[in-house]
Amino acid sequence: MTGIAFRRWGVLRFQRKLTLPFGLPARLDCLQGRTKGKPTMYLAMNRFSVKLDSEEQWEEIWKRRESYLAEVPGFVQFMLLRGAEAGDYVSFSQWESAEAFHAWTQSEAFRRAHAQGTVGEVLEGPPVLALYEAVIRETATTREFAESKPVAGRQGPRH
Repeated sequence: MTGIAFRRWGVLRFQRKLTLPFGLPARLDCLQGRTKGKPTMYLAMNRFSVKLDSEEQWEEIWKRRESYLAEVPGFVQFMLLRGAEAGDYVSFSQWESAEAFHAWTQSEAFRRAHAQGTVGEVLEGPPVLALYEAVIRETATTREFAESKPVAGRQGPRH
């Protein structure tokens, strides 16, 4: 699995590379403070290549799908992003911490959300997962820095 370099504007430390179809939200005002010296933002993105004749069907699947995310501790927000190039989509979820995201992947809410049928017939191949930890968080009124440091030898989801 390979990615293409994400436009760098100093917000995220990359664990894996990913091209976003357009920038992240300019304001991240929904976030507050830090938790135990760690950044309060963890981002998980799945990049999907949708068959060109299936884009409307793909979007309808997501609109009808129940996510169960509202009941998950540590969940902040979700967006399905449509890229500038046909067939390019990214699911973007924002979490208070890496621990909250990983707990969700082991939860009943995760199992229920992913048991709502298959999407394989509209995809060109499997999604590519990318995980990021916030290093700098800046809004129109604040600028915060993570107290954590890069972990030597860290491994992403493909290891």
